[in-house]
Amino acid sequence: MTDLNRHDKYFQYSSPDELRMDLVGDKKAVSRKMAVMKRIIANASMGNDMSSLFSSVIDCLDIQELGMKKMVYLYLSNYGMAKKEPLPMCIDKFVQDALSQDAMIRALALRTMSSLLTPDMVQALLDPVRRGLFDKNAYVRKTAAMCVAKMHKFDAPLMERSGFIEKLNAMMMDSHKEVLTSAVAALFDISERSTTIQLNLNFKQANNLAGRLLECSEWGQTYILEVLMFYIPQTAQEAHMLVDTISRHLQLRSPTLAMTATKVALYLLNYIHDPERKNALCRWISRILVQHMQEPPEILFTILKNVQLIVQRRPLILASELAHFFCTYNDPEYVKLVKLDIIYRLTTCENAAQVVDELQECASDISVDVSRKAINVLGRLALKWDSIADACMAALENILQNNVQYALQESIIVIKDILRKYPDRYGYIVSVLCEHIPQLDEPQAKVSMIWILGHYVHRIDRCEQLLGHYIPTFLDEPAEVQLALMTATVKLFLRKPKAGADPVQKVLRWATEQATNPDCRDRGFFYTRLLTLEADLASSVVFAEIVPFEGAFDRMENHLLDQLLLHGSSLVTVFHQQPSIWMQNVKPRYMPDSPALEEASRSHASTHMHRAPPQYYTMTDASALLLPQSDTLDVSRSPDGVINHDTEQQRLGAPATATTAPAPSSASGSMNTTAAAASAAVVTQRPWTPPVAVGQLI
Repeated sequence: MTDLNRHDKYFQYSSPDELRMDLVGDKKAVSRKMAVMKRIIANASMGNDMSSLFSSVIDCLDIQELGMKKMVYLYLSNYGMAKKEPLPMCIDKFVQDALSQDAMIRALALRTMSSLLTPDMVQALLDPVRRGLFDKNAYVRKTAAMCVAKMHKFDAPLMERSGFIEKLNAMMMDSHKEVLTSAVAALFDISERSTTIQLNLNFKQANNLAGRLLECSEWGQTYILEVLMFYIPQTAQEAHMLVDTISRHLQLRSPTLAMTATKVALYLLNYIHDPERKNALCRWISRILVQHMQEPPEILFTILKNVQLIVQRRPLILASELAHFFCTYNDPEYVKLVKLDIIYRLTTCENAAQVVDELQECASDISVDVSRKAINVLGRLALKWDSIADACMAALENILQNNVQYALQESIIVIKDILRKYPDRYGYIVSVLCEHIPQLDEPQAKVSMIWILGHYVHRIDRCEQLLGHYIPTFLDEPAEVQLALMTATVKLFLRKPKAGADPVQKVLRWATEQATNPDCRDRGFFYTRLLTLEADLASSVVFAEIVPFEGAFDRMENHLLDQLLLHGSSLVTVFHQQPSIWMQNVKPRYMPDSPALEEASRSHASTHMHRAPPQYYTMTDASALLLPQSDTLDVSRSPDGVINHDTEQQRLGAPATATTAPAPSSASGSMNTTAAAASAAVVTQRPWTPPVAVGQLI
């Protein structure tokens, strides 16, 4: 066995009976018993069951040797909860050790008792913990503070009646750094779990904790920063002073500290009004994030998931740091996908040329998902910014020329959306797309190509032949392809009655008689009855003018972003979901209100971080993600765009809702054709929302 600074003779299997014989006996020397205990601990660490020695090991508690105490307490911590019956006989010995003259033994007794909690043990532990909180030795006070958190988890009402919580609050001003950080950690744990206790810090406590950050370990600094989130600035000056203290007393070499400090800074940014101070704080946050862009991929991924939210809520923070998010050759696929989404959000008219070049390079990536994502982002940028649509379209044309199967199909999907926004601007690309029809095998690509053929049916000379490529396999196609093909053949018939008569009859007959999908059957009956109207009326329905595209992009609302960012540097910001969706024991967080809170956040503010605002819809409610149409913004005037409500709703796990016009009933013998036409016109003239492929989030 390799020598790992331990005595190999202890790490050899010994039977419990053999060890018991060597351990028992009052006349055996303490040194020999300590050697036996080392063998017991070694066997337990190798996975051998030593629980049958429990009663024999308990007898060793009478030995007042510190080394023996440590081993016995280690054994009891490991096997105590599995052997609850003999535990009551240990309580008196634990209490005696808690009164020992040796501070280390007092602390060991408290720590062991708090790891073996039963109703009797909790009652016996009350007095030792109360004495420990006032002990003159800092290590004992530190241990007692952690005991309070463990006991609160076991019996919260008892601990809240005992006055220990108030003592922990006072210990946050303790002169010893270890005691301070333990009290902070215990209070944070209790407040996150308790349904009755809400942690509130005043400015004196918050400023004291921030000023002592440099004294503490990384573990302590992290907990102090977490607790500072429970301080609510009452003035902008208080928020600025606290940020200044944190920045002067914190070294951010650790990614954990960096992201926790970023969370605190973003929180306090809501209470600072002066533009110069805001800009200075934004630059500090930017430096923190940028200096950790070279972390290992797994850590970098979690940082980037936080950045995804930050650039939506505070886009100016990283507005000048675009180059740090460009993909490198050795980035894993999951990192590249997140970077591409961040690049999209940081794109402006000034850096558009640089971004388009980067996306065009990523489109040739060896990873299919990265290539598709890059093409998707090109399409979204063309929809978002009129001024860079030409550059994006030129890049998509170059991708088409490469004739790579998956890139070709993704390009057609995004080009279809571009053509919907700019119907007369890029019509020349249609002839190029028609050359690739035989290569399309993905449903979404087929749907996009069929829509293009139907929309530009009057410009394509041999449109009936191109649509004829899909008609023979109509019944074998997915429902979305069948629906698109029905609409396209109806358009062909209305524009070219002779050429379109046979295709539309076949498709509508198959749809109404053989199709199994109810949506296809309903649309088939609808078009069948629509075509019995006058040609002009039918054309006005099918070729209704497309409502000008306003755009709906994947940006969450501010109150949702604030809720997620208050959970920064945790799984919440990795999943981009409220913890209540996937973990019941983590409380949701809300922006606390105060006179200093900025006006934009006041509408969704609460009285406490853990208290939901009145009449407030959280992100688990579907209605919270659906804005009225009047709230939709014009992307030409907004660098951030607006949220794709349906897509975001589905991504967050909430049930998607949609309002659709009722389809004509196939069971009815007759129908009011004028009302049907009017209903169809209403449906056609609704503002268009991009499909999931354009509006989706990572």
